[in-house]
Amino acid sequence: MDSEKNVLSTDIGYSYVKYATGSVSSKFPSIVSKAGNADFIGESKSYDYNGNKYNVGDIYGNHNISTRTDEFLTKYSPLLLFHIFEKENIRPDLICVSLSISEYKEKESKLKNAVSKFIVNGEICSQEVMVFPQGMGIWISAGKPDNAVIIDVGYNTVDIFAVKNGSPSRDYSKGIPGIGTCILSNNISQYLSSKFNGMFIPELEANKYLQDKKAKIHRQEVDLSEFICDIKQDYADTIINAVLTLPEIKNIIDKTDNFIIAGGGAYYIPEDIKNRYNATVPDKPEYANVIGFLQAV
Repeated sequence: MDSEKNVLSTDIGYSYVKYATGSVSSKFPSIVSKAGNADFIGESKSYDYNGNKYNVGDIYGNHNISTRTDEFLTKYSPLLLFHIFEKENIRPDLICVSLSISEYKEKESKLKNAVSKFIVNGEICSQEVMVFPQGMGIWISAGKPDNAVIIDVGYNTVDIFAVKNGSPSRDYSKGIPGIGTCILSNNISQYLSSKFNGMFIPELEANKYLQDKKAKIHRQEVDLSEFICDIKQDYADTIINAVLTLPEIKNIIDKTDNFIIAGGGAYYIPEDIKNRYNATVPDKPEYANVIGFLQAV
């Protein structure tokens, strides 16, 4: 890492924003909601952005902005980044951001332009930006093994990042949308809805309950650990089947020296599957990308 630059490494996901800077690594929900307008009551943590007031990372907010729309990352990444600036009291010289392999070609320049210069709370923020494909940071943080297949299990997408003879392989890397941990969050949402008379549970709220393995609704605490244990085997089978039904990916996984499963979804891969495929999971797998991006600059 360039010691002369103040670097912020981020992984702005569809469920959580993960980041690392200096010796700090942390995360918060990717929840963006319109702020209230009772200016005379209490304290507000809202931000002024593009003519509106927003709350960020607030599970109690009105979840009226979906993270899985086509424009979410390019439109709201500046707001999410500014929230990190305020939390950590930093103004970085360089920001690392990332995109799923399935979106990289289409959105790389759009995202770079969106976060290179923006205005929040009347402050002009201008910085250098590097955009990485998902999975590359995991490979770098693992020591850049010469031959590897990395499965990055995100919220919306599972990314396959393949390396042959020391170089990332375009032929064997791809992103598969729709099979991330959003499947588990939707299961949690449906389960809680059935317990509370059809109550609507937004998916990012359900995702936080998935992370916490418990929920508190109507002042009742619900233990979700057993339910999550029951559904994660089916979920792991969904991922493995989706990946291994791609003949070119199955062949390289069978022959590679290193098979790494990371991302936040790695926590939901049972031990028997890891053992069956001799897969490695890094410590704190949700931060593997941001740690690797830091090492790359």
